[in-house]
Amino acid sequence: MSPVMDETAGDLPVRDGYLYFWLPLSLSLSSADPQRLFRFPREHLEDLCLRLQEENSVLGQHTRTQEQRMSTRLIRLRQARPGSSAVKERDMEETIQELEARVAMLESQKAVLQNKLSLAKQHIMDIGGRTPYKFSKGVYVAHECKSMEVEGGVRRAAQTAPPRYGPTLEDTRAEMERL
Repeated sequence: MSPVMDETAGDLPVRDGYLYFWLPLSLSLSSADPQRLFRFPREHLEDLCLRLQEENSVLGQHTRTQEQRMSTRLIRLRQARPGSSAVKERDMEETIQELEARVAMLESQKAVLQNKLSLAKQHIMDIGGRTPYKFSKGVYVAHECKSMEVEGGVRRAAQTAPPRYGPTLEDTRAEMERL
């Protein structure tokens, strides 16, 4: 029995690994002892269940898109005459539609990643933030920052940029004055 191959044969999803990789070789789900499943932690079984549900939804979505693609191709092939340039134009239109769908998917992934990045930046800002008060005594007392210096009654701002490594402009000027 030879399978019929077409241009969509490469679109079929393929599972990379064995599904029940976490089960020992001596165990299987079809064993006669149902109590063996209770030996696994509940969190592990819940995680496996969620993974299977997610895989099922992804496969269902893939199946729907393949069915839609195949139905549109079938309709177009029925309407097209053999040897006409309309078939080539429709193939190009299909390619354009597929590329547009891919662009939309990549844009949505980009938006998700940008959202994650902004959340991570906000989290870093929340963690790294300093408070202007001391809490150790239970009384709010203004906290004098070590990096603030008083020169002639004017305070300099705390260093906001990370320290530079290597020679700075001030070091170079001081070296030139010494020479």
